[in-house]
Amino acid sequence: MRNKRKDRNLEIPWQFRYWGWWVLSGILWLLFHAITIDAARSLGRKLPNILGGLLKKRARYVRQNLKLAFPDWSDENIENLVEECMQETGACLLETAYLTLCPIGEVLARSEVIDRHVLDTALATGKNILLLSAHYTCMDSCGIVMANDINVDVIYRHQNSAVADYLMKRNRLKIYGSMIHKDDTTHLLRVLKDKQRQRIVWMAPDQDFGKQRSAFVPFLGVDKVATLKIPSRIASVHDMVPIYIEFRYDKTSAKWQIKYKEIHDYPTYNLVQDAETLNKTIGESVKECPEQYYWVHRRFKTLENGETRPY
Repeated sequence: MRNKRKDRNLEIPWQFRYWGWWVLSGILWLLFHAITIDAARSLGRKLPNILGGLLKKRARYVRQNLKLAFPDWSDENIENLVEECMQETGACLLETAYLTLCPIGEVLARSEVIDRHVLDTALATGKNILLLSAHYTCMDSCGIVMANDINVDVIYRHQNSAVADYLMKRNRLKIYGSMIHKDDTTHLLRVLKDKQRQRIVWMAPDQDFGKQRSAFVPFLGVDKVATLKIPSRIASVHDMVPIYIEFRYDKTSAKWQIKYKEIHDYPTYNLVQDAETLNKTIGESVKECPEQYYWVHRRFKTLENGETRPY
């Protein structure tokens, strides 16, 4: 309820070029209000077969990422995982759309918070907390679970579709304490320097943002991977307690799970070492459930010499 007025300043993309997106959103709204989120996930898992060639490029990204990340795996294992990853990505798309257009009660009723004591210990220090995660396919759903448990400020990026960006932002402003665009340094610094209350800031820094802001350290089976240095700098400069938060959709229990984990020996004053520590933490998590990592992004695109790996 604390965020119910925050969406009043959002600009609605009403221009004619967006009408097709509004029609699609209306169709999805009608569909989702007639089915459950489980049915939406099930339909989403079929999207790769339904859309076929439209997702061919993304499947190619997934395949190349997996071959680089797991060089010892057989071609058969890789292809099986490509199929499972694409199905989970489809489930992610419709699950996220469902929660953008429908009530979130279904997810909250079937959610689980694991190792909450890790967060409680950090809160007891009185310091601000930096939550670090990776891009999991169930990230939006588990973000809702997290935000229902704690008041968290989230760092985000714009969606490619203006209508989707508006709808998701309007929805998220009702859930999170605040939303900080990844390029809005002024807003981020204002939150980090806030002395009025203890702040919890969440970011997922596991994507490739190019050479300039990165250290090149190991990630899974690749020795030199562009990895952001800014998370450890934020934690050290602003004296924040870093915590890794892991997201899962547990198929056995059909629950969305969040799990808090300590990050040992982080941060230090060595940004390269810290980047390696964070990648190791993320990698260990990914290996436990690789099909739920968001492999459709070009994680290994930037090379240390400034060139890009062809995808």
